[in-house]
Amino acid sequence: MNLNNPCNCFQDSSIISPLIHAGSIKERLSQIADEIVSKTNSYPYINLIPLLTGGMFFCVDLAMALEERISGKWIINPLMVSAYGMHDKITKEPTIIASPDFAHKMNFNCPSIIVDDLADTGSSIDMVIQYLKALHFRHQTNEKIWTAVLINKTKFRTFDLAIDFRCFNYQDGNWLIGYGMDDKGIYRGS
Repeated sequence: MNLNNPCNCFQDSSIISPLIHAGSIKERLSQIADEIVSKTNSYPYINLIPLLTGGMFFCVDLAMALEERISGKWIINPLMVSAYGMHDKITKEPTIIASPDFAHKMNFNCPSIIVDDLADTGSSIDMVIQYLKALHFRHQTNEKIWTAVLINKTKFRTFDLAIDFRCFNYQDGNWLIGYGMDDKGIYRGS
C-alpha cells in the first residue's frame, strides 16, 4: 500500500492496489460539483455540513471544486458525528457534537448539503437530517436538506435514505479505508 498518496480508497489495510484511484475520484468529484451547482443555482448560499472526521477530506476537495465554479456561495459548518467505536463496531446510536455557534453560522433561508465520506447503514446521516430539521423548525424555516457522499455503500443500509449526490456506489461488504475512511482511527489519508 502506498501510504504517501493521500487520494486513494482501499478495501482494507492489507490490500496493495487501490479500489478507486485518485484520478477517478478527482474526475467524479468534478462531475458532482457540476451537479450541485446546477441543482443549487437559484440559491444565493448553500450550507455545506461536513461530518467529521471522515467527511473532511471529501468536503475540502468538494468545497474547492464548488468555489472554482461559484465563489462565495458555500458556508462550511461541520458537525462531529460518530457511529463507530475504536474496534469498528457500529454503536447503537450515533452521537452528534456541534460547536456552540453551529446554529448561529447556519443560513436557515438556504438549503444544506450534508457531506460525508461514506453512507453505509445510514444511521449517522439520518440522525443529522433529523437534527437539521429540528433546527429549521425552531427557526421557522423548511429549507431543503441534501446529501453528498464519496461512496454510497448500500449492503448494510438500515435506513430509507436518499443520497442526492454520490461519487461511487459500492455494493460489497468490505471495510473501506483512505480518503477519510479509517480503520480504528488510522489510514484516513491513505
